[in-house]
Amino acid sequence: MFNRTATATVSVALACALALASGAHAETVDGTVSAVTANGQLQIVLPSSTRVSVGDGVQVLAEIPGLGPVAIDSQWKVTNTEGGTVTAMPEGAPSGTPQVGYIVRIEVQDNAATALDPIPRPVDPMAGQNLTGGHSAPVPPEALNLYLAARELAHSAVPADLASAADLYRRAAEMGHPEAMTELGALLSFGRGVNRDDAAALYWQVLAAEHGNSDALFRVGLIHATGRGVPLDESVGAEWIRKSAEQGNATAMFTLAILHEDGVGVSKSMTEMVRWLEKAAQNDHANALFILGHIYLDGEDGLIPEDNQKAELYWLRAAEAGHGAAMRSLSEFYEGQADETATKWAEVARNTPEPPEFTQDLRCLSHWECYLPQSAAAQPVPVPSGQPTEPTQPEGVQSERTVRVTYVVQDCDRYAASAHDIDRPDPNISIEFGDLDAQRVISECLDDISQWPDTRRFYAQIARGYFKGERYPEAFEAAMTGAELGSGQAMAFVGTMYKLGKPEPQDFEKALQWLEKAGRAGSIAGMHFAAGMHLYAEGVPYNPQAAAGWFQNAANAGSPNANTNLGVLYDSGQGLPYDPKEAAANLMIGLAMGDTQAKEQVLQNANKLTQQTRIEIQRLLHQEGMYRGAYDGVFGPQTLAALRARIMN
Repeated sequence: MFNRTATATVSVALACALALASGAHAETVDGTVSAVTANGQLQIVLPSSTRVSVGDGVQVLAEIPGLGPVAIDSQWKVTNTEGGTVTAMPEGAPSGTPQVGYIVRIEVQDNAATALDPIPRPVDPMAGQNLTGGHSAPVPPEALNLYLAARELAHSAVPADLASAADLYRRAAEMGHPEAMTELGALLSFGRGVNRDDAAALYWQVLAAEHGNSDALFRVGLIHATGRGVPLDESVGAEWIRKSAEQGNATAMFTLAILHEDGVGVSKSMTEMVRWLEKAAQNDHANALFILGHIYLDGEDGLIPEDNQKAELYWLRAAEAGHGAAMRSLSEFYEGQADETATKWAEVARNTPEPPEFTQDLRCLSHWECYLPQSAAAQPVPVPSGQPTEPTQPEGVQSERTVRVTYVVQDCDRYAASAHDIDRPDPNISIEFGDLDAQRVISECLDDISQWPDTRRFYAQIARGYFKGERYPEAFEAAMTGAELGSGQAMAFVGTMYKLGKPEPQDFEKALQWLEKAGRAGSIAGMHFAAGMHLYAEGVPYNPQAAAGWFQNAANAGSPNANTNLGVLYDSGQGLPYDPKEAAANLMIGLAMGDTQAKEQVLQNANKLTQQTRIEIQRLLHQEGMYRGAYDGVFGPQTLAALRARIMN
C-alpha cells in the first residue's frame, strides 16, 4: 500500500499535555508566545483556522536544553480573542517567566474538536480489566512531567533507558495523559523497552484516539491498513487516517492524499488528492509542497491548470524547509532564465544530506516505527517523486518469486546483532564486536539465511562474523548482498571495509559514497562515519558543512554523541556559525542522554571550549536549579559539582 512520491520526512506532531477540566472532553491546541508584558500577560500566535474561547486554560512549556519542554506550574486563562490576537492572563503569580517563542497548549472546552465516531475500547491485556471513563477525569499535573521525562529517554538506544521510558509513559498514561498513551502504544507495537504486545498497543492507541489525539488516530489507521495484529482492512485504516487528517495532522493529510491517488481504501480521485495535498501544504508539509510544485508545473489532465508561478512558490517553500529534491527542481526550473539562482540551489542541494531511507515509506514514523505487515518485503515502499514512473511489471501480473523474510528474532540476531542496526527486531539484543564468537555467528547466520534468504539484516550480521574471523572476502561479499537488499548497516560495513582496505584496495572515495548511502538508509553509524571523513579530511576534501549536516541527521535519529559533536562544531564555528548558546544546548543534550564524550568534554576538557560557551553552560545549570555561582566561564568546584549532579539526574 501507499505507493507515493519523493523523499518525505514524516513530521511528528509536538506532544505535550495540559490538564483536562473535570467532566468535559477538551480539544488541545498548540500555539507560540509572541509577546510577554510585565504583569505576565501573554500574546499567543495560533495556527490558521484555529479557534479558542475566553476562559480556556493555557499551559506554558519552557524549552530546557537537555530536558526538552518542561511545564511551568502556573496556569493562564484566555482573556481576549478579538482581532485575531489571543491574550492570556496568569491565574496567580507565575512560578516561571515565559519567554517569546515558548510553546503553549490551550485547552478548548467548547467541543470545537471534531467529534469522533464511537470507538469500541478493547480490554487491556496488561491490566486484565477494561478501563472506562477515558477522558472523563482530569489529568494530574505531574502526568505532564512524567511524559516529558519519558520522551527524552525514548530517544536513547540504551535498553535500560527504553525500559524506563516505557514505565514513565505507562504511569502518565494511567493518569489519563493522551500523548503518553499513544507513545506507550508505539513502544508496545515494536517491543521497545517492553515485550511486543499488539493487543495492548491497540488498546492504548484507541484510548488516546478517544481523547482526540491525532497521532493515535493515525497510528490506529496504520495498524488496520497493514494488518498489524488485526485483520488487514484498508478501508477501516483509511477512515482512521481521515479522522487524524481532520484533526489537523499534516502527515495524515499527506497520506490520505496518496491513498486517493492510488484508490487504496478510498475512492481514486485526483481532485481529492490535490485537496488534501493543499491542506498538508498549508501546514508546511515539505513533501506535499514538493509534489504540488510538480503538479502545477505541468497541470493535470484538465483538472489542474498549469501554473509556473505556483510551482515555483511551492518548491521554494519546500526547499527552504530543507527538501533536497525541491532544491534540485528549483535549480532545473531556473536554468536558462536565472542561471545564478539555478547554480545557488544546485550547490545547496549538493550540501544537503538526503533524509534516512525509512522516511521514504509512509508507514514509517521513525527508523524503528514502521507499520509493515508480517508478509511485507524487506524493501520500503518508495515515496513518489512527483513525476510519473513506468511500472516495473505489467498491471495484474504477479511475481512468481516469493519473498522470504522474517521479522522475528532468530539465532543469527542473538549471536551477531549490532546495537547500531535499526533492522534488528528486538532493540534489547546486541553483541559487541569484541564479544562475537566468529564460528558460532557464521554457523547460525548461514542456517537462518538458508530459511529466509531475503532478510537483509542477516547479511550484515554474518559479515561481522566473517570479519571477526579475518575472512575478509566473505565478509565483503555478505555485506554487499545485504547492501543490495537495502540494509543500512551492511552499507556502512561496505564503506568501512573500503576505508580499511580489506579485502579491496583502500578507496576513500568509495568508502564515503557507501557511508553516505548508509546514512540515507537510516544507519546512524553510517552518518557518524561519513561526518568524520568530511570533518577530518580522511582521504576526501575537508567539508565541515557536510559533517555538520550528517551529525544533525544522526542527532535527529536519536544519537546522543551527534548532539555532542554538534555542540563542539557550534563552539568552534566549523561548518556551523559560531553560536555559544547552541553549543551549550547541544552539549547538555548529549550529557543528559549519557554520552561519554559529552562527559569528557565538560568535565575534563572544558578549557578547550570558548569562554562564552562555558558561560552558557553555567546559565543552563542555573536555570535547572543546580548552580548558584557566577557566570564567569570558570569550571571550578561549584560548576563541576553541578555538572556531576546533572549527570546523576
